Amino acid sequence: MVRMRSWLSAVLIVVGCGGDNNPSPDAPTIDAPAMVPHTHTLYLNFEGVTVAAGSSDDATQNQSALVDSPTTLTSYLGSAANRSTQIGNIVAEVANILAPYDVNVVMTRPGGGTYAMIVTTDASSDALGCTGCLSDAPADCGTVESPIAFNFGLGSGSAINVHQLTADTVAMLGLTVLGVPESAVPNDCMCISDSHCIFPPSQQCTIGGAGTAISATKAGCMASGTVMDENALFLAGFGAHP
Repeated sequence: MVRMRSWLSAVLIVVGCGGDNNPSPDAPTIDAPAMVPHTHTLYLNFEGVTVAAGSSDDATQNQSALVDSPTTLTSYLGSAANRSTQIGNIVAEVANILAPYDVNVVMTRPGGGTYAMIVTTDASSDALGCTGCLSDAPADCGTVESPIAFNFGLGSGSAINVHQLTADTVAMLGLTVLGVPESAVPNDCMCISDSHCIFPPSQQCTIGGAGTAISATKAGCMASGTVMDENALFLAGFGAHP
């Protein structure tokens, strides 16, 4: 599994991806393959969920490979007076980042078909055994039809940095649905745990273009090159917004 680095503590568990933070001009590039994503729907769940253990992810059944037994995660900002406004800001920023691509961002669970579900909860990451993590995602790397990933609170019900939440959400989408490797570029949406990443971010993340450096820390999905055209990978996978 992949554990996204928290700006509260530098705890992470990594799964292989190659790269170089400072690639030479002729560094090998990951070309956009003929990606065929299993879903074009991103379901943002802020209302809490009980997740069952499974050998692989299935968002349609609330099943996750990251838990060993049924695990209940509370809603996000459950007691906040301006909850709807804060959640609306998160959803709007995620939708804005993904606007160039054919991704449908929804807050209501789809009635059928495949979808990626990202759960945002007030619960701390201890619930999934990831101490000090703000996010947790399996290294599905495009192999699962309906993956699940998680954004965690501090256990206190306090709001999480919006740019952190949206960056982690987009990163987990790219990781689980498309298999995009981790970036080493500050403020890039796929900059997960590299030393060049900024925690917490002070601005909305961006999806990099040609020459985006791939992290050398090997967090995320496998990569044979040292740079990538991240935007081309998202376009190859999801297509352009119709």
